[in-house]
Amino acid sequence: MARANCLGLDPDLFHPEKGMNGHTVAEAKAVCQSCEVVDDCLNFALDHNEDMGIWGGLAPKERRAVIRSRGGDPRLKPIPHGTQTGYVLERRRGLPTCALCREAHSQHERLRRLNSQGEAS
Repeated sequence: MARANCLGLDPDLFHPEKGMNGHTVAEAKAVCQSCEVVDDCLNFALDHNEDMGIWGGLAPKERRAVIRSRGGDPRLKPIPHGTQTGYVLERRRGLPTCALCREAHSQHERLRRLNSQGEAS
């Protein structure tokens, strides 16, 4: 996310819940407000079940509300991208499958076919 407004800023700015760093939620959200990749950032946080910090201009409680509004369960575990399990979870959750998970699924299917051919011999 080379075009992100937060690039190079103090990461603690986006974690005001830590309390002692002197930053506020409003400060973090202000950085996100004019960011051109705010939607990508939010989608990343939702896909990876980020439960801390400000992502895509939203606090954790707000992101959980977005997940619920989309019919999801905010307690879902993160998707392990690049694995067969990740592919299955993306499909079950109705998410678009990422390239890494599609590749892992293709490899899984190739191995499954090879194994079934070996057993048939």
